[in-house]
Amino acid sequence: MLKKLKQKKAAIARKQKLEDAKKVGAGLGIGALLGGLVALFTAPKSGKELREDVKQTVSDSAEKVKANVDKVVDTTSGALEGAKEKAVDLKDKASGLLSAKKKKLEDSFEDAEEVAEDFFEDAEEFFEGVVDAGSEKVEEVKKTVKSKVKAVKEDAEEVKEAVEDEVAEASEEINK
Repeated sequence: MLKKLKQKKAAIARKQKLEDAKKVGAGLGIGALLGGLVALFTAPKSGKELREDVKQTVSDSAEKVKANVDKVVDTTSGALEGAKEKAVDLKDKASGLLSAKKKKLEDSFEDAEEVAEDFFEDAEEFFEGVVDAGSEKVEEVKKTVKSKVKAVKEDAEEVKEAVEDEVAEASEEINK
């Protein structure tokens, strides 16, 4: 964030320098033109000499203005090229950072998927084990219940036989 602020501040400073250079160039041109005109009109010369001097001064001033404009254009072009290069560099850096973050995010997502898959596989194995253990317990309980029912049946048969024997004996005693 601090780096971005510094870059923004530098861009603003470059822009201000360009504007200042334009103003200085324009001021120099205007100053040279006015200075030449003042010098021509204050000099004690004849009309023909004055016209020649004005013509020469205007020509010289135009050359100075052109030179200053060229200088400003060169400075502006250089600054613009530098700004373009920095913009391309920043774009490349941002693209690289974005790609790296995207890759990291994709890797994290893949890791999360693997963890989830492992969890579900472990859970499935656990519950299969629980079901298998439950099935085994059910079979054991079933066998135990069957054996208990058989034992109770046998005991009930013995009790029935004993009761029948007792009833028969009681009946014989009553009939005697």
